[in-house]
This record gives sequence, C-alpha cells and structure tokens, in this order.
Amino acid sequence: MTEEKKELSVEEAVAKAFTMFEERQAKKAAEEVALEQVAKAQKYDELMAKEEKEETWAESKKSVSIKKETKTGFADEDIVMFDKYLRGEVGLNIARKALQLSEVNVDESSMEGRRAKALTEGSATAGGVLVPSDWNAGLIELRDQASFPRKMGVQQITTSYDNIDIPAEATAFTKFVRTAEAGSYDTNDPVFAANNVTPQKWTKLTRLSEELVADEVYDLLGYLQRGYARAMAATENYYCAIGSGTNQHLGIMEGGDTDALTFDSSGNITADEIWELFYTLGAGYRENAAWLMASGTWSYIMRMRDSNNWAFQAADATQIGRGNGQPDGVLCNKPVFLQDDCPAYTTGLCPIMVGDPYYYALVDRAGLSIARLDELYKASGQVGFAANFRQSGTVLYELAFVGGAMA
Repeated sequence: MTEEKKELSVEEAVAKAFTMFEERQAKKAAEEVALEQVAKAQKYDELMAKEEKEETWAESKKSVSIKKETKTGFADEDIVMFDKYLRGEVGLNIARKALQLSEVNVDESSMEGRRAKALTEGSATAGGVLVPSDWNAGLIELRDQASFPRKMGVQQITTSYDNIDIPAEATAFTKFVRTAEAGSYDTNDPVFAANNVTPQKWTKLTRLSEELVADEVYDLLGYLQRGYARAMAATENYYCAIGSGTNQHLGIMEGGDTDALTFDSSGNITADEIWELFYTLGAGYRENAAWLMASGTWSYIMRMRDSNNWAFQAADATQIGRGNGQPDGVLCNKPVFLQDDCPAYTTGLCPIMVGDPYYYALVDRAGLSIARLDELYKASGQVGFAANFRQSGTVLYELAFVGGAMA
C-alpha cells in the first residue's frame, strides 16, 4: 500500500530542517574554522553579487540542485540550502524558493523569526553566562593635594627629642651710628627668641576583616600606605596654613602679620591693593617671597582686568605647574601656592598672605609609621592598621609674612 504524501506545516518543516541542520553541524565540528570562514566569505560575496543583479532562481539552480520532498522529508540539497541561509550565505528569497520547490508552504515572516533566534551574550540563558564580566586590577584612588609647605620651601627640621628650641633673631641690628673722635660707641645688643616647638602625635586607625585582607586583589595594603601618606600631606597643609599653635602647628595665616594691610572693601580686592600688600612686606623678605591663598581667591585675582587684559604682568609658563616644587601660579613675579583651607575673601577675614617661606619651620619628630595589628582585633575577626607621625610647625618671625584683611 502506497504511503500517502503528508503536507508539512511551517513549524514542522522548519523544525525538521533545524534537526537535520544540527546533525550536519555535528559532523562538521572538526573542520578548520579558518578555512570555513574563508569559504563562507567567498560564497557570501558571490551570492550577494548575484542577488544585486536580480538573478532568477532558475539561474541559481544551475549551481545548486534542488530536489522534491520525499517521504523521508527534505532531500540533502534542501538541507544544504537551509544551512546556507542560516549562515547568511544566501538571501531569504533564494532559501524561500528552495523550500517552496520542495512543496512546503513557508511564509517570509516565519523564516525571519526562526533565523533571528540566536545565542547572545545579552541574555543570561541564551549564552550570557558564558561571557563573564571583566574587572580592572587597579583601584581608582582620590587625588589629594601634595604638601604645599614642602613645595613652598619651608625649613624642614628633624629632631630626636620631644621638643626643640629654634633660636631666631627677634630684633635686627640697626644701622651704624657716626661717632666723633674719642666718642662713645653706639650700643646695639641683639635680642633672640627661642621658638620652642613640641611635635604633636597624629594618628589614624583602619580595621579590615581577615577575609578581605586574605582575598583582596586590588593591592589593598599598598592603597592604605598611599592613603596614609596623602592624609599626612593633608594634615600638614591644614595646620601649616591655619593652625592655632595650641597643641598643633602655628599656621602662616595665624602666626604672620595678618593685618599688615586692610583692604577698602569687605568683598572686593583691587589690583592696586595686591601691589600695596606686596610692598608692605619688608624688602629683605621680598626676594624669596611666596603667596598663600585659597583657590577661590586666586581665581578672583586671575580675573582682574585692565587695559592690558590681565591686571598683572604675564607669568612665565615654565614657573607654573603641579608637583616637583612648582607653584600653582605667579603673582607680582612671585610663586603662588594654593591651600583651600585658607579663609575666603569675606568680611573681616585675611584671605591672602605673602612672605618668605624660610621663616617657617616644619619639625618632624618621627616620620610616618604604619603597624599591622594581627592580634588586637582577633576576637572580632579583623586586622588593624595603625598609622602615626609626630610633627609640628611654627612661624619663626611674624613680620616675615604679611596679610591683607578684608574691611
């Protein structure tokens, strides 16, 4: 009895094609990928050229033999055609005609839907889990300002004692006095100041879990060392600028002559007042003088304009930079150092100081020390890191620094 020919639905036809396609792919798994890609590209270029010229299916049939559907399903050539379509080697029209000649009624939307369903890394279940997320082995660290006192060129003194006296001249010698023959000599005895400095202890403690220390991959311990060094620089900057001198550094903004000049306005500074402040500083301290102010004050000064645009002479660009002892700018031909803890230019405050950095002493009793505490926090499953340094600083001579105060 002859078996009656069965009409396949679109889904059955495509499913059967996929089944046979997968079987063929398994057999081809051992083929060299490079050769397959080259052959694929060549065939794709040829077929695309033919489609652009609108070649008919009859012409393409000369190179591809299409057989009718048999009782066992698609013939081998039909599977080859479907394989080529899925690979993108033939256009949709050619593949659709091949299936139609096989007496299978397939619409275009069904074919496109089947072909669009592919493995992608955008979906976890469709292959995304096979593509793990990448990670950067470095840790992005915040940027802090380097130590401005050391860049400015203050005296850096190291002591092995709990306190230190730094002798300084309190009263300068006066001019010689003309004396008559057999007359009495002019008496001019020097006066000195001790400038006693007691380095204070500055500390910081960080606790990490034992697991974090054991499993970290970002050089966490190196990061802690760099972080402590930045924190030490921030401490120097703050107290060397505005420290009160009581159990801490005496800052330049506190120990200098902060009211050497009072500006006319409570909220504005003029270019003439900047020059006036500079020449309020004694001549002996102007040669190596430097400016200290906050970024906002420097920005205000930089925007001062006159008939020559900027109100001050053009700065030498080679003198301006960051790090390596370079200043943040040049004003009145003297370097500018910025510290944002300095007061703003508002009523009654002293926002600008200029003076000779040599007359500030930064005293270190001991440098930065970091100790690892394995046992102290053992009961809590933590490892401690204790950092400390001992330091202080002071203005050695008040009149070596002069400031302008807002009205």
